[in-house]
Amino acid sequence: MKYLEARHLRLSQVKAVDIPALFNQNNIPYNSIDVINWHAFPYCPKVEFAIAHTGDTILLHYRVEEDGVRAVAGEDLGHVWEDSCCEFFASPDADGSYYNLESNCIGTILLCNGKGREERMQAPLSALKKIDRWASLGRKVTRVRDKKRLEKVGNLVKNSYLYR
Repeated sequence: MKYLEARHLRLSQVKAVDIPALFNQNNIPYNSIDVINWHAFPYCPKVEFAIAHTGDTILLHYRVEEDGVRAVAGEDLGHVWEDSCCEFFASPDADGSYYNLESNCIGTILLCNGKGREERMQAPLSALKKIDRWASLGRKVTRVRDKKRLEKVGNLVKNSYLYR
């Protein structure tokens, strides 16, 4: 597991659509995600992410280049893990629990909290609706597209949305 320290940006108002330009202006570095955790699934797209915070908001930006994209889950709390998706894990509490935010390539999300994979509790839909997100592919469901493409997803998660 890698540990990163997110840079603090002194901003009061931010929109997810502005994250790429904001990160570029502030020289926020991108980090590669190149570890394959499941040997049964050896495919490894080119993935990188950047992270920063404003004190009360986490700003995430993913850049993904892959051979084909899939985005069938169009509703929050859906099966985003079956689509082209990225995950963010954070453990802000000392009790060993963690948050897992999964976002597919059209910005549909699943947010859970718990101490283990089987013990996680889903966020209420009311909290997810408050998370601002942006996706370069738009927000419409799309079946598998076989051509190589670059997709970008940005998420703004306020600390108050961490529902536990």
